[in-house]
Amino acid sequence: MATKKLWILVLLFACLGMMLSTMEIKEAKATTITVTRTFSSQTYDGFIEKTGAVYATLWGASSGTYVFASDDNLAIGQYPSYWLYRTFVFFDTSIIPDDTNIISAKLSLYGEYDGSATNFNITIQNGQPNHPNIPIQLGDYDKTFYSGNGGYLSTVGFSTSSYNNITLNTDGKSWISLSGVTKLCLRSSREISGTTPTNEEYIQVYSAEKGSAYAPKLYVTYETEGYRYVVHGPYYENGAVAPTIANVTLYSKTENPIHFILNGTSGVANTVTFDVEQAGWYFQWNAIPSSNITSQYGLNCLVYNQSTYYDVLFGQYEQDVNYDALVTLTWNSTYSITNKTAMGFRVNFGAPPNEDRYLNWYVYRQSTATKTRSYYLSAVSFDEFWVYVCNPTKTYATYTIAFLDLAGILKSMPYVSVNRYINGMKIVEKQKTDAEKKVTFYLEAYTAYTLVLGDTVTTYTFGDVIFADSTSISLTIKAVEFPKATLFTYKYIRVYGERALGSPYGNITITYQDTLNMTNNVQVFINYKNGTNVYNTTYTTDSFICTWSSALNDTDYAVVLTINHQQYGVYAWKQYFPRSFSTMPWGMDWFGKLPFNTAFLLPALLIIFAGACFSVVNASMGAFTMVIMAVILSYLGWLPIPVSILVTAFTFAIIMAIIYAKRRIQT
Repeated sequence: MATKKLWILVLLFACLGMMLSTMEIKEAKATTITVTRTFSSQTYDGFIEKTGAVYATLWGASSGTYVFASDDNLAIGQYPSYWLYRTFVFFDTSIIPDDTNIISAKLSLYGEYDGSATNFNITIQNGQPNHPNIPIQLGDYDKTFYSGNGGYLSTVGFSTSSYNNITLNTDGKSWISLSGVTKLCLRSSREISGTTPTNEEYIQVYSAEKGSAYAPKLYVTYETEGYRYVVHGPYYENGAVAPTIANVTLYSKTENPIHFILNGTSGVANTVTFDVEQAGWYFQWNAIPSSNITSQYGLNCLVYNQSTYYDVLFGQYEQDVNYDALVTLTWNSTYSITNKTAMGFRVNFGAPPNEDRYLNWYVYRQSTATKTRSYYLSAVSFDEFWVYVCNPTKTYATYTIAFLDLAGILKSMPYVSVNRYINGMKIVEKQKTDAEKKVTFYLEAYTAYTLVLGDTVTTYTFGDVIFADSTSISLTIKAVEFPKATLFTYKYIRVYGERALGSPYGNITITYQDTLNMTNNVQVFINYKNGTNVYNTTYTTDSFICTWSSALNDTDYAVVLTINHQQYGVYAWKQYFPRSFSTMPWGMDWFGKLPFNTAFLLPALLIIFAGACFSVVNASMGAFTMVIMAVILSYLGWLPIPVSILVTAFTFAIIMAIIYAKRRIQT
């Protein structure tokens, strides 16, 4: 029983080794992104008023006279005989990650009234964590609860028709709560110093009760670990820029969808980068360019500082209002479309820009012939892909692939991508298998694509599949019948060699891909087995396919690549290509048509004969001799036995010898 278990373990390790040889392990690194979030003050913001005849008494009082927590304005400052105002604003900033690095922060107040006959600085102070209370209480007036200067703004030039911005300094940024509500106290610098007013010196700003377009805002920009997605396009699958507009959507399981466009009408592709805190789910776009017919658009439209909306006016009227509008903003904000007419529409901003910015708008109509492609995102923090749309001169079809997964690969690698060599190997579409282990792609008909299975950090190249007339394809994944391994020299460099027989000459093809695009040059040498060079050439590109069409079928060749790389330096890649097996003189086709090459019969019988002869000594000696004979015949080119099989057989022979030796000792 112990011997049986040992043989099973050896077989499992051999299968595992063959599986790993076809897998590429990707490096998973955290991506640092910069995020700007906009927070609106909570409706329990407000101010406390203290009034009386003796200024010093009012200034040092431990409680106020009135709490104003439901008005639509907030007062800051003081004026004679005497009224003092201290304002409190609240922002729920708990969404900011704990390990974040806050780069900058800004408090924006929409002015309502400027009563600063004597100017002063609107100053931010801190009383956290205890003060002010939620909701505000009269006791929150006590000035001893608040200290510091987190940032200030002079009332000189104070606006009553737009937002006024206060930049938080280092202290102010440190007061932003990463676990709950940020509470800030706003006071007059003259009131903080206890300077008795002789004129009006107060201002009023709008509160949260006035509405989102006027409420106090806190803009926080910070660095954190997140997700970065870089999208290029639109392209055709021959690498040319598609002269069309692709409407792309990033879907998330936790956030609202993000819509954007890739415009290739100028002959130049776009690149769009997304930095998001929550992982995306998948990208989707219109595969048929004509499925979204863009009727008109406007680019780089100026949006003024603190604008809450923008009215789009069409250059030519639409025939009706049954159109779709897509808007892209150059600042971090949501938007909504209202007031749609045949003459235009209104874009409403969730967060007004804090300086003059721009937007682009597009009007398009959906076609009934819509076909989409998708790119599913795994949990890696950085991903980059190219958006490929259909070329109207080509034929396309919807293909459904059903997997019979005997190896259990799809449990850990549920993503399936179809790749194509387009200025380097590119993913045309990437889907996630459903519960029935099926995926659907919209692909160019009668074309070969490379099928790749993948999860977060590992990819397994299944092989090339030609998508032709049959739109339903069934594929089987077997643990011990993986396709030929692609040989990797470094993580981001792929080299693959293949030999094909022909008449009168065969081909040797070398495919080289550098996804880092940092190759200086690659020298290709094809030599005889004794080292004599028969062909050489040099490439200076990051990807190439080299085919030598003068390979003699009965000759062994060794291929050597000398790679000069900007990151990895100079190193070599080698592969040996044995001669053909078809030139052996002992073919036995006179037996009749058999389901295998009869030229292999005699070498196979030689192996059995050698094993039988030496098994007279003992069984382990016979097995060992058979392996040695198989290695010799394989080296001579008489039998096409893979190296992995020879290694496994040699391991079994050694184990048999050890077991036999132990039995002899025991007896």
